[in-house]
Amino acid sequence: MKYISKLNILFLILVLLLAGMLVLNFYNPPLKTGFYCGVVSVPYDQPILISANSTGEMLYKDNCKSCHKLHAESVGPALSGITERRSKKWIYAFVQNSRGLINKGDTMAINVYNKYNKAEMTSFPTFTKAEIDSILMYIEHSLLYIPEK
Repeated sequence: MKYISKLNILFLILVLLLAGMLVLNFYNPPLKTGFYCGVVSVPYDQPILISANSTGEMLYKDNCKSCHKLHAESVGPALSGITERRSKKWIYAFVQNSRGLINKGDTMAINVYNKYNKAEMTSFPTFTKAEIDSILMYIEHSLLYIPEK
């Protein structure tokens, strides 16, 4: 009789131990790793850029990247953090018609124009707000936190 009760207790301990291991494994998934500029497997905790925003990535690469970098000034200003520096309403207006804002005397548009050697940004009047939003989402959620060269 003592032998059976000891076996039951041992079995109960084993079940609790396994349950605890499963719970720990479930709530502590392994760190995600990736490669960054020759650095070996650096863990990160930012969300992976989902394919639903591939439109923003495509639009950025096809229309913005030649003049703008994410983290460094180029022909135009760095775009990382743009939604913190400017309102979306202003961004929509500037992207769709930068010359119009400059001609209306918009101080921010004139300052950008003057700062970058009076290089006028190409206007994209056919871009919808949704397309501009997808570009902004790509910029703000990009995992490229390393300055571009």
